[in-house]
Amino acid sequence: MSASIPIVAIHGVGGSGRVWSRVGRILNGKIRLLPIDLPGHGGAPGRPSPTIYGYAHALSKAIEPYGKVLLVGLSMGGGVAVATYLNRPSNVVGIVLVNSALRMPLLPPDMDRESLCRRIYLGARFRRGCVRELAKVPDEVLRADMRAAAYDLLGDAHRVGVPVLFLRGSFDRLVGADVISESVRRVPGASVSVLPASHMAPVEFPRAVSRALSEFYFRTVKDSPAV
Repeated sequence: MSASIPIVAIHGVGGSGRVWSRVGRILNGKIRLLPIDLPGHGGAPGRPSPTIYGYAHALSKAIEPYGKVLLVGLSMGGGVAVATYLNRPSNVVGIVLVNSALRMPLLPPDMDRESLCRRIYLGARFRRGCVRELAKVPDEVLRADMRAAAYDLLGDAHRVGVPVLFLRGSFDRLVGADVISESVRRVPGASVSVLPASHMAPVEFPRAVSRALSEFYFRTVKDSPAV
């Protein structure tokens, strides 16, 4: 049976909850993983937000019925996770940021879909799939997400009072190690784990991500032994 506290998983720029599907299948039966579509993404209604706070407001409402949750966010989704915690700290038992940080650099405004896919994926097959999927994403969504992804929460780092794990892909070509290290130093008690993975680690390297998530989850919620 799945552990009682679910993991709520948040996607990044132009994505949807589908980026967590492989991780969800690996954890199935052990940990309940709930992939979220942010407003205007995937099958979710609403308009995209140009700030992580707009997304955090929506996510805060979405997690309310579950009581306690552990949040995991990929890239921009990591900022949404932290902003959601700051909004509803009593609902969040822990946070995992995958290739994400509390302060993220501004993406080049002229970066096209193909260039973005080259930066976030290693495998050619995944890159081609990325280009196909992003072609379906409206320009409005990508523009909003590009703006939302350039956030700065470092000033709130001292307010984070739950366990935080940063997962950094050693092959990530979008978010540098120095960016993540800065956040690790600022968040009280935060830890970092380096995975042999690309920026889109949940898609290309789901087993490594699942293992790290599982270990952190059971260490944090103390529900059952790690898988």
